[in-house]
Amino acid sequence: MLVSVGESLIDLVQQGQDESGQPLFCAHEGGSPFNVAIAMARLGASVGFLCPSSTDAFGIQLRARLAEAGVANLCSRPVAAPTALAVVSTDATGHPSYAFHRQGTADRTLDSIRLCEALPESLEALHFGSMVLSQASDWPAWRAVIRHAREQGIPIAFDPNIRPSLIDNLSSYEGRLQEALALADCVKVSDEDLSLLYSEQSADWVVQNWLKTYPLRLVILTRGSQGAQAWSGDETAQCPAPTLSEPVVDTVGAGDTFQGAFVSWLARNGRLRGPLSQSELLAMLEFATVAASLNCLNAGCQPPKRQQVEEALR
Repeated sequence: MLVSVGESLIDLVQQGQDESGQPLFCAHEGGSPFNVAIAMARLGASVGFLCPSSTDAFGIQLRARLAEAGVANLCSRPVAAPTALAVVSTDATGHPSYAFHRQGTADRTLDSIRLCEALPESLEALHFGSMVLSQASDWPAWRAVIRHAREQGIPIAFDPNIRPSLIDNLSSYEGRLQEALALADCVKVSDEDLSLLYSEQSADWVVQNWLKTYPLRLVILTRGSQGAQAWSGDETAQCPAPTLSEPVVDTVGAGDTFQGAFVSWLARNGRLRGPLSQSELLAMLEFATVAASLNCLNAGCQPPKRQQVEEALR
């Protein structure tokens, strides 16, 4: 089983206005690790999701979405705290911006011992990222879960997926990021994230520095509409973004779909461990970029099914 750990929340996405000019919002299930879990499941993997959820109506909605996608809810007992919210707006190109409401929410009701105990015996790989690093108070519990899995020899995948408005202190965040990189085997990072952290360095320079500094067997750099590049051992491969026959609706969840796609590809092809060849890197990138692109044809995070990706690749 592939397991994703981290926040779940509700995206309140603006969808037009009512007759009086007031904005209308639609509630979509979200949270980066939540989206990654959904993506991996829709792409054919056996998946579990580890995050406390609320007893409120939004918590029920989140659990229903997991069940619909076939994702095992590893935190089966809901908590009384409210569900976290993200108000989402998009620009003319469909690129999203977020305003978060996470004070005292269910996804931050963390007990490291119970979280570790909830990991399944069938665990094959663990993904984490996004808001698990944002707050110093949350990171120790999630770090304990990641270390617990790593000590058992489980491959660890990481996506920083930075949300600047939620980071408590950038200096302390950089320390947590270094700890996360030291725990990971595979990292996917966007050029946008790297520009936020290392404005004076090129994305390629940062990637090479990470490969030298941390025990990473795979690093993937995504460049939005410019495609993606991957490094593993002495090999590298680059893949352009596919040309779409339909217009982009928005890019919400594209990075999460990419993450879920490449992790599920590694698992399905028996490549969760060890370096990848150039041909394997290219095949992995092609699968993930097509999956992410198909996600952009619908509003919100709507990862495609594996059959849809394979048909698009053909």
